[in-house]
Amino acid sequence: MSEVSDDEYESALEMVRETIGVILTPEVNEDELETGLFHLYTIGMRENFGLQEMEMRNVPGMFANAGNRALNELAAYQFVNQNTNPILVGHRLGWSIGDLVVTNGEDWDGRYSWTSEEMLRFESLQTTVMPGPNCLPGEP
Repeated sequence: MSEVSDDEYESALEMVRETIGVILTPEVNEDELETGLFHLYTIGMRENFGLQEMEMRNVPGMFANAGNRALNELAAYQFVNQNTNPILVGHRLGWSIGDLVVTNGEDWDGRYSWTSEEMLRFESLQTTVMPGPNCLPGEP
């Protein structure tokens, strides 16, 4: 992680859980129909700490709790490392839920508004599966 002690990180994680929220909202397609995927995003990072909010898009429902935990962990990491080793756009992270790449979010003017620069988006670093001896294409 970083030079931060476990106690400092655990304290920050508790503070994050008490001061920010993680919103879970369904993703919809172009016909406004739910897709079974979710958009998770924080509220309170910018307002309480002057830091970028964080989000994950297209999260399967069965992984929503893991995404929520990861966003809290990432927020705590960002809080304690904001001056020494902050998470920045372009970073690649190995995290408890997998390998992530950090991008800017998109401008949003909804119930909570933000610009793309005010939102860090965490996306899967691994997006393709290469066929091989242990991963063959399915039967037609």
